[in-house]
Formats: sequence, structure tokens, C-alpha cells
Amino acid sequence: MTDNEYINAIRCNNQQTINKLYSHFRSSTIRFLRQRTSLSSDDICDIYQEALIILINKANDSNFTLSCSLATFINAISANVANNKMRQNSKTISADTTQPLLISVADDASNQEEQIEQNEQFSTLRHIVSSMGEPCLSLLKAFYWEQLSFAEIAQKLPNYSTADSARNNKSRCIGKLKEYYKKLSL
Repeated sequence: MTDNEYINAIRCNNQQTINKLYSHFRSSTIRFLRQRTSLSSDDICDIYQEALIILINKANDSNFTLSCSLATFINAISANVANNKMRQNSKTISADTTQPLLISVADDASNQEEQIEQNEQFSTLRHIVSSMGEPCLSLLKAFYWEQLSFAEIAQKLPNYSTADSARNNKSRCIGKLKEYYKKLSL
């Protein structure tokens, strides 16, 4: 099924297709949250269900248009709900100062305009990172998506002999990423 077919099924309240959507995106979203949070499995499952409720509410709004893949949209909503939950629990995400570039957190996950804007930013950043080329592409994917340490990156990627060289190159790549993002934002 295409993403738009899922959205149309939600709008028609097609329970069979909504159940299929729930099953189809569940494992990838749960894996996404496990890699990025320190929440319990129960909390992660609750977050996924809450994200789908938000998706259903947004899809039923006549002004809603999906501007990225449905998987990206569900992951973005889930990340916002998880960040809000961790903030409420006084937990913090262990990350360096560049993480807000990859997942900007809306103050209210149910606020449609902020959610759509956040989703578009996430989509734009994914596009920029994908088009950056090597070695930045591999380095940023290893650090942010695979969450490897700099020592692990130095072992895995042939361009880096030490953890320090991986760290320095990541800083350069983040600088390039910020420049590209600013150019697109203007």
C-alpha cells in the first residue's frame, strides 16, 4: 500500500487498513525509538500508539497533506512524544549539541502546524545528509543513525585512523550541514 492509500483509509475509517498500518510501521518505529531513547519497552509501545492517534487526528484534518514518507512522519511524531515524555520524567537524551538539527522538538506534539514544520525540517535534513556525499554521509549515518562511538567509527570506516580524526571530521561535516540548511532556509 502507498502512503496516500493509508491516509485515505484513515479518512474513511477503514479499520482493517488502519490495523495493517499499525502492524506495518510498528517494528521499525519501535526500533527507531529504542536506538534513540532510554525508555522502557512499555513506554515505547505506548508512545507508538500515541503517535498513531496523533497521525489519525492529523489525517482526518482536511488541511493535512503528507509532505514526506509516512514512516518518516510517524518516526518524527514518535520522537516528539518520546522527548516530551522524557522531559516530563526529568530524563535527558544523551547527545551532543548538534542533535537538535536532526530532530527538533515541538513544544506540543499535538500542535499540527509545528508538527508539520518539524516534519518538513526532518525531511529536508535527511535530503541534505543524503546528498552530502562521502565521507560525511557515512560518518553522520554512523554517528547519528547507528549511534556508534567515535572509536567504533574509526574501526568501521576506512577514512579515520583514530577516534579524534572521526570527531574532527564530524565537526566539519556538521558545519557543512548547517551551511546547506541555512541556504535552503533562506
